[in-house]
Amino acid sequence: MVMSTVALTSRSHGVIAEILQKPIWNDVDRDHVAARLETREIRAQHIRELDEFLTFRASLVDEGLEPDAIRARLVGFHHVDGGLDKLRRVRRALLLIFDEADLAAELAETISAGIRPRPPAAYRRVGRALTQSIAVTDLPVLWQRALEDMKDGLPGEDGTSPAPEIVKGITRTMRQIGKIALDEGLPIDLTTELASAYERSLKRREDPLSPWTIKKYLEDIKAFARYLGAEPEFQDHIADRHRRQARRAEKAPTRLDFRAAKVPDFQAVLSLSFDMLAEARETINLNSAHALRNRAAAIALVSPLPLRIADLTVFFGRNITWNGEQYHLHIPETSKKGHPYNATIHPVFGHFIDQLVLHERPSSQLENAREACLREGRALFVNRTGEPVHRNYVSTCWWNVFGTGSHVARAKIHDQLSRLGPRGVELALAACGHRSDESAEPYRSRAFDLMACDFVRDSLLSQISDEEWKEFFT
Repeated sequence: MVMSTVALTSRSHGVIAEILQKPIWNDVDRDHVAARLETREIRAQHIRELDEFLTFRASLVDEGLEPDAIRARLVGFHHVDGGLDKLRRVRRALLLIFDEADLAAELAETISAGIRPRPPAAYRRVGRALTQSIAVTDLPVLWQRALEDMKDGLPGEDGTSPAPEIVKGITRTMRQIGKIALDEGLPIDLTTELASAYERSLKRREDPLSPWTIKKYLEDIKAFARYLGAEPEFQDHIADRHRRQARRAEKAPTRLDFRAAKVPDFQAVLSLSFDMLAEARETINLNSAHALRNRAAAIALVSPLPLRIADLTVFFGRNITWNGEQYHLHIPETSKKGHPYNATIHPVFGHFIDQLVLHERPSSQLENAREACLREGRALFVNRTGEPVHRNYVSTCWWNVFGTGSHVARAKIHDQLSRLGPRGVELALAACGHRSDESAEPYRSRAFDLMACDFVRDSLLSQISDEEWKEFFT
């Protein structure tokens, strides 16, 4: 049986129980919080965000920062994963739970300071009409609440909760299924008939989908069915379709393979990065020079540190620190798996961070500029006015240089290091933040295939004499 709506809602209390045990929540009426959750005035996500905000702000107060500096750090702190919208949610939760009018007023001032003027109507971007999906609000109420609970990290009927990045994919897939149900005159429910109609629609797309993409969509349905506790017959059906599609996908080259071929090896990437820095120094137009420095740093740093796009917005002081000789990168929780990511950055790559730190200043001011960045919590990548760039900026830099996004760096580092054997595979896995054997197995298999190809090629080449090279290959 599918899990009831009441069961989905009531689990919120267990998730936030640990948060409410923290000293900063001692004066809060827990029954009051539970009541707000039951009426859905707030969600578990809002409790977590409020706790994160209060903890961070307390650390700034302990540092003895002035109010203006605190406000600047608060906007920067939330820019990476929600920005002003997140601050608005925090303020609303604060007013609902705590009696902190002064702090709420400070938040309101911070939000107002970060709001940019709306562009004239003629320049506003017009949203596209939905053609392959429906709005989340048009899905069954049970599905909507299940998707909300996934976002809140609540466990489903199978006892697990998908990672935030996976929830986005599942939400997109269920919205597409809803559209197919309406087009085919079927009820929006987890049935074999609707799943089959959706799979057929994927194969009839005007822009053909790769076998890997179709496999991912079926994987989303499989995960959602497990989370909801769908009928065993349906789960068996979708698991079988997913296995069949996985076998097809294994025989097909991925788009990532083609994109990885566009990117040169590490040595060439690093050489190109230094050339771009040299070009920036000779460029008269300051905007162009700034873009060149950012692009040089983007491709140089992401090549050995191939983080996902969601993890590439980092800040000095919080994510990037300086020990007097080298920079260190620390991400408390990566976006997909929630694992910490730590890396000491070699001085060669640290040079590119230095160029971003200087931000048009002379090199003689590097030490002072670095201290200011660490003190203010500045974002690593900023525009010419010093404001943090958009979330996809680093990947856009890769597109501008190589014609493909930065995610390809994850495949490229495996291709480069896997030729070194098992040790190279382990180094690439560590660089990508992979930890599980399930994640490692495809790369180990790929490493074996690459080494086998190299062996066959070298064996064939060794059997060709110099005379034969001159006669047949020159």
